[in-house]
Amino acid sequence: MKKNSSEVEIYDETAKAREAYGLHLQGLTWSAVAEQVGYENGDSARQTVHKVLKRASLDLSSERLEEMLNTELDRLDMLQAALWPMAIAGDTRSVDTLLRVMSSRHKLLGFDRREDKITNQTLIVNSDNFIEVLQQAVENRKT
Repeated sequence: MKKNSSEVEIYDETAKAREAYGLHLQGLTWSAVAEQVGYENGDSARQTVHKVLKRASLDLSSERLEEMLNTELDRLDMLQAALWPMAIAGDTRSVDTLLRVMSSRHKLLGFDRREDKITNQTLIVNSDNFIEVLQQAVENRKT
């Protein structure tokens, strides 16, 4: 079966974007990726890769997306484990990198988009009016 020209263009764009994404995952900047793979500039490489990844994600099953998410979270866990001893020892570069790893995890899990932010509040009540105070706290939280 022969592919039409638009199918070939999409395939070529996808193959090029995969190569670019692989290089970026290896640590190359988008500018270096663009130069090596043949994009006009780093921004063009980044935008094309993101477009291809978005198009590909629409074609993935929820099980595959969950698997991919878990893989990324595992990678972040490994990075955090490697950085932790250095950060605890006071290496400020490791602390900064560790915070970026943690931020990436929060974004992947959607914590940055939550509307109801988690807070730590202590509610002290006596046993006589426990139910009433608890109900009032719940009502206050809704407003």
